[in-house]
Amino acid sequence: AKICAEQCGPEGCGPNSGASCCAPKKCSSNACTVHGQAEYFLTAFMGNETETNITLSTRKSSIKLRTLTEVTPYPKHTTRPVISVQITPLLHAIGGRSDAREVNFKIDRTKKSCHTPRRNREVENFISFQSSFSFWAGQVVGYFTNTYFKVDPQKDLDLSSLSEASTFVPNIPVFENLPAGSEADSPVDSKNLGLVVVSHDISSVLPPLAKPFLAEQKRSILERFREIGKVFSEKDRYISEKEGQIVVVLRHAQQVCLALTNSYDYLEHMLRKQLISAIGKVVGPVDFANYMKFHQRKIFMEKFRPIPFSHSVRRPDHYPEGVLTIEGRMKDGTIPEPIQTFMAKSEVGRPMKFVLDAATNVTFTGAHHLHGWIDNQFSGQTALSLTLNARARQFSNFILMIGRIGGESLFLPEYAVIVQNKDDLSIPLDLDVLPTPKAFQAAISSLSPEMQRFAKAIRSYQLSSTLFAVVTVQIKPQLEKLLCLPDDSLTKEIELTQDLLDLFQQYQIPSDQLSYDGESTAPVEEQIARVRELATAMMAMVTETKSEELTGAAENKLYDILDDSLVSSSMSESSSDGGDFYDAAVEFEDDDMDEESELEEEEDERMMVKSSAQSLSKFSVKSRSRRPAVLKSKPAARPTTTTTTGVPKSERAPGTAPPKAVHHEDGGVEKETTKKSIGNEEEDALMVAPPVDDRIGTLDYTTIPGEINAAFGVYDTDSAMHATIINTGNAWEKEYRTSLLSDAKKTTLNVDEQLIERQKAYDLIDCLSKSGILAIDHCDLHIIIASTHCFDKSLMDTIIQENINPIEKVERTSLVIASTIHRHPASVLVKSEHLEAVETYSPKVIADARKKELNENDLNAAGAEDEDEANAKQLESKKSSKKRKSRSKKKEKEKVKVSK
Repeated sequence: AKICAEQCGPEGCGPNSGASCCAPKKCSSNACTVHGQAEYFLTAFMGNETETNITLSTRKSSIKLRTLTEVTPYPKHTTRPVISVQITPLLHAIGGRSDAREVNFKIDRTKKSCHTPRRNREVENFISFQSSFSFWAGQVVGYFTNTYFKVDPQKDLDLSSLSEASTFVPNIPVFENLPAGSEADSPVDSKNLGLVVVSHDISSVLPPLAKPFLAEQKRSILERFREIGKVFSEKDRYISEKEGQIVVVLRHAQQVCLALTNSYDYLEHMLRKQLISAIGKVVGPVDFANYMKFHQRKIFMEKFRPIPFSHSVRRPDHYPEGVLTIEGRMKDGTIPEPIQTFMAKSEVGRPMKFVLDAATNVTFTGAHHLHGWIDNQFSGQTALSLTLNARARQFSNFILMIGRIGGESLFLPEYAVIVQNKDDLSIPLDLDVLPTPKAFQAAISSLSPEMQRFAKAIRSYQLSSTLFAVVTVQIKPQLEKLLCLPDDSLTKEIELTQDLLDLFQQYQIPSDQLSYDGESTAPVEEQIARVRELATAMMAMVTETKSEELTGAAENKLYDILDDSLVSSSMSESSSDGGDFYDAAVEFEDDDMDEESELEEEEDERMMVKSSAQSLSKFSVKSRSRRPAVLKSKPAARPTTTTTTGVPKSERAPGTAPPKAVHHEDGGVEKETTKKSIGNEEEDALMVAPPVDDRIGTLDYTTIPGEINAAFGVYDTDSAMHATIINTGNAWEKEYRTSLLSDAKKTTLNVDEQLIERQKAYDLIDCLSKSGILAIDHCDLHIIIASTHCFDKSLMDTIIQENINPIEKVERTSLVIASTIHRHPASVLVKSEHLEAVETYSPKVIADARKKELNENDLNAAGAEDEDEANAKQLESKKSSKKRKSRSKKKEKEKVKVSK
């Protein structure tokens, strides 16, 4: 059904265009008269059957216009476009009967689209109809007020009287108190709410105030009609009472539509107000993130619950070298805290490799940590921002590498940096949320096969990029391995360790020239003393080379100063007007003493510069400069005594410290011997060890993103679970100290400086691994797989408008991630007292988990049976072998008896 407003006109003709128009009158004003007509129709019709329409209102009017020219002010013929609107929803709502005495409006609460009294398909459709009807009414009113009424040349009509201000709008949200025992009071099953149907006579269903309201609405409209009749009293006029009534009624209809929409919204506002009153505050993403930490601690078993991502860089039973954390800074400005991740750990993982350069592949071993982290987004906004922090303790150091997992045993480093001596490195992390599996499949379903293959290939690459990996390399144990020293031998050798690192990092000294070359059975003190002796000799050679470079630089500077002074002296001599200096001296005998004193001063200045250069050439220092120096080849001095086997040994007795280098002004080095006890005390570890699962170390990590993606496709009924890529930001913040007692300084590492830091780290790794020959031990590999549960609306709107409890949705995502990380069914991870509640809102996850658990039990039982059978066979074989042995012994005894 449609209502159409069709306008025709005004039609006009020029003075000479036809017989129906009169000729121009000859008068003093030279004015012409133009005759015009206008006609409109307000009709209703079924479907597209415009021939059988019902005319609700129509009028044809005429007008005379006077012009000063023979050109008509309007086109000769004009037909306005049809303005139409669908009123089928309105007819359905009132039952479609001619008397319109019944209301037939239904809300099906069993549909998934039904969330609240405001958010359901039936109400949304009716609000959409109201919006379209209000827009249609505005168009019709605009035609009359902006086009039809403006043609009238007489301005004596008060068009402001067509306002709808005094009409009464009866729309008010009202609650009805139903009598006890009615259908509405009966308990309703939350899983099958049924239909909420209003299908009664209007007089019986409306509240007591509705009838007076409707009566007042009718009275106010009729009162406006009487007022309009007084203003438009002339019957034959171009603008009549009928047009005024149409304008007032349609404007009132717009107000009714707006009031009805506001009534629906008021119900939603009431729910919001009740929820806030119950909680005591407006809950935001930060509150939800904090609650989910509490909720996950409550429902998961202790060994499977999320733990903070804060891990020490340490060897077992040793004091930490530093700490590695991923911290989340909340939007409310609270202190950053480590994020909570599901973690599975393997103390000994499979050896991993990474490419250092085109000719070097480095292998590293150590513990593997697999992390699963879940972020929550509401209306595209997350509650926190992430940073990767690496902090080193004083006199400690380690190498931090950041990259991704590229294969079963391949690590792809993208960044690397050396963290040492109370450095505090902060790296921002960005999140790139991928489409859900269902959204991806829906998007490519209509594409060509070629496009689908391309999209799937890119999708596979994106999923593999979700394996964000961080590796920490401990330098001291690898340095001991490189120098052929026993374990823990450099733990208390702080100065020696720093000297060795300086030689490796700054001067690129080959490790073969510093490694221990004596007996492997020698005492630890002697081995350390030998390495210290080699390092001291190398540092002495470095110092001598640097001293020569400084001397050469000082001499060059002196020559530059002398050249500048000579040039200035010659310029002053040539600038004199008397020609030759000696002629000037003869001519100006009175100034002779002044000239001599100036020359003496210049000579004194030259001697002072020369003396400074000589003293500078004698000065030497053990420099910590980062620039490599060109060294002179100088063999290291060896002790003169030898062992009984002919292998040289140090002359110092065990337990004595190696000689320290004392530098003199002439560049010589004197050895000083001091005693230093070598202890084996170790600090007790205070941290609680996380749960260990050796299966993690044998996994092919590249298959895990596919497993999570497949699980999301099965259990994500809302299309809200997203795989997420973690990327590093461009601007890194570093806090460092230039000396032990200096204040901390901050700097920003941009892309170029990050490349420099990576090259330094790569050079040190190349030295520690002998260009890939030695495997690097004591490395910790952390693999972080991120997922994001996205809600389209804000937290409060998600609860109120969508009637969704986000806790239950994120809980299901947590079960999927935890099950994948820990390699156990979800039913095993949850505490028994909470399993029933979890199963209520995640039935499919728990059901599949129980099936998987039964299968695993069957396999374990079968494996146990096979093991028992194997043990039985082994026992039988042992018994039979014993019998055979006893028989053979008897035969031997019998042979012995016979021989005797």
